Amino acid sequence: MEHTPGPWQARRWSTGNWHITPVNTAHPLIVSTEYQAVHGIDAPAEEANARLIAAAPDLLATLAAIVLPYREWLGDHADDAPTVERIEMTTSALREGLAAYDKAQGGG
Repeated sequence: MEHTPGPWQARRWSTGNWHITPVNTAHPLIVSTEYQAVHGIDAPAEEANARLIAAAPDLLATLAAIVLPYREWLGDHADDAPTVERIEMTTSALREGLAAYDKAQGGG
């Protein structure tokens, strides 16, 4: 099952609730934090939850970029030293991961 394509954004609506929606698309609302507010989740946690949810596609893509290239390679080369190419791929994926982390934390 496929999720709604990212990137997603967290926006505070006039109701005070956070809504997570795709960026630059006509797709509908993905998540609202209304349930959290009704059940006593405080505003800072509600905002942090919204940001984390909005970063989910970026986090998933970064995780895939880090681990999927190694899936087959590790099966055949678990004891081999890493190559320059593998190190460069990992460095690039880690940079993407840091950007996704910053987005989840409210930056970027």
